[in-house]
Amino acid sequence: TFSFIIIVAALGFNWLFINYPQHGWFFKKCLHILAISICAIVPFYSYNKLWLLLILAIAEILLLYLVVFKNLFTSSTGQKSWGICLFPIPYAFLLYFYYTEPWVIFLCMIILAFADGLASIIGIIYPIKTFQLTGDKKSIAGSLTFFITTFILLTITLKNYQASTFQNPNFYLWLVIIAILLSFIEALGSKGWDNFLIPIAALFFLEGIMNELNFQWASFAFIISIGFVLLAVYYHLLTLSGAIVAAILGIGIVYTLHANFLIPLFAFFGSSAMIGKIFKIKIKESYNQGNPRNHWQVISNGGSYFLIAMASLWLKNELMLQMLLLISMAVATADTWSSEIGIYFNKKTIDIITFKVATKGISGGISLPGTLAALFGAMIIAVLGFVLIDSFTLYHFMVITCFGFAGMLLDSILGSLFQARYKNKKGEIAENNYEGYTLEKGFIFFNNNAVNLLSNLLLVLAAWWVLG
Repeated sequence: TFSFIIIVAALGFNWLFINYPQHGWFFKKCLHILAISICAIVPFYSYNKLWLLLILAIAEILLLYLVVFKNLFTSSTGQKSWGICLFPIPYAFLLYFYYTEPWVIFLCMIILAFADGLASIIGIIYPIKTFQLTGDKKSIAGSLTFFITTFILLTITLKNYQASTFQNPNFYLWLVIIAILLSFIEALGSKGWDNFLIPIAALFFLEGIMNELNFQWASFAFIISIGFVLLAVYYHLLTLSGAIVAAILGIGIVYTLHANFLIPLFAFFGSSAMIGKIFKIKIKESYNQGNPRNHWQVISNGGSYFLIAMASLWLKNELMLQMLLLISMAVATADTWSSEIGIYFNKKTIDIITFKVATKGISGGISLPGTLAALFGAMIIAVLGFVLIDSFTLYHFMVITCFGFAGMLLDSILGSLFQARYKNKKGEIAENNYEGYTLEKGFIFFNNNAVNLLSNLLLVLAAWWVLG
C-alpha cells in the first residue's frame, strides 16, 4: 500500500510540476515529505519484513525508470533528481536490521522527511546568507530550520523510547551537538546525497545512544573540532568542506572508539600535509599536489577508517577492528607518500600494468622513490600499533606494513586499468578533464578519489577475510 501511495504521489506531483513549473520546487519538496513520512510510519504496522523489502525493491525500480526515462522532476538545468532514488537504500538497510525496533526506523526517516524537507522550503523562501560547501547552494535560514526541527524530533522520540538517557542533564547538550552535526551533513549533501547520508548518520548516533557510549568525550571532541576547522582552513591544509568532513569523522571516531584512535588520522593528515608543503616547490601545478584537500579527498582517504569505527557498534572483535583501522590508514599513507615523494624526485616512472614509461603524476605509474616511500609510510602507521594495541606484536607490525604497501600497489593497478585519463592534441596526459582534453581511456566517473576509496575498502575487506 505504501509503495502504491508513493508511486501515485510521485506521478501526481510530477503532473503538477509539469503544469505549474513556477511552483515545481514546492511540489518536489511536498513529495519528499509525504513519501518519506509514509515510510517512517509503516514499520509500526505488522507487515512481513521480506514482503516490505520486495515491495521496496519494486518501488525503487519504478522510481529509477521514472527518473531515467520519464525525466521525473528534472530541473531547469537538466539535472535529474537522483535523491528520490537514493533514500530507499538506507531505508532498506533499516528495515532489514531494525524491523523489531520500529522507532529507530521512524526517527531516522522522519528527520529526513521533515527536517530536510522544511529546510529546503524555508531556504528557498528566505535565501538569507547563502553558502556552498559542495555542489548545492544552501542558506543559513534553511540550515537553522533543519537544526531546530531535528532537535525537536530527537527530543520527543527519545523521551518516548529512551527516557532513561535524559537522567543525565548533559544529554540535552549531546542532542544539540547531534542536531548541529546532522545539519552540517545536510549542508554537505548535494545532488540528492543528503537523502542517503542523513538517515545513516542519524542511525550512527542512535546506535551510540542505545549502546550507552560515553558522549562526554565526543562532546569535548566537538568543541576541539571547531578550532581544528579554523586552523586547517587558515593554513590551507583543507578546504572548508574538507575540514568539516574531517571534523565529523574525528568526532565519530572518538564517539565509537577512543580519542587514541585519532592518532593514526593525525599521523596521516599531518605527514601528508607536511610532505605536500615541503616538496611543493618541484611539483607541477597540474598535478594538484600540496593544495588544500577537499571533502572528497578526505573521504577517499579517511572514509574507510570511519566505516570501520562505525562497524565497532555491531562487531565486538576488538583486536580485529584495531588491526583493520591501522591497515586502512596504512594504505592511505602509503599511497599518498608514494605519489607526493615519487613526483618530487622525478625519476623514471613505469605503468604497473604495461611496464611502459608513464607520465609522471598519473595514476598507475610507479617509481623507485615512490615505492620506497610507500613502504616507509606503511611502516610509520604500523609502528603506532605498539602504542595503541596492548597485545601488539612484531607479527601484527608486519601484517599492517604488508597490507599498507599492497594497498599502494592495488591503487596503482586500479588507476592504470580503470581511472579516467584525458589527452590533448599535443599528446599531453592529464587525470582531469581540462579544456581541450578528451577521454583517452578509463571511465569518466572513476577519478583518483574513487580509486583511493575503492582500493582502501578492498584491502580492508581482504584483511578482514585473511585475519578472520
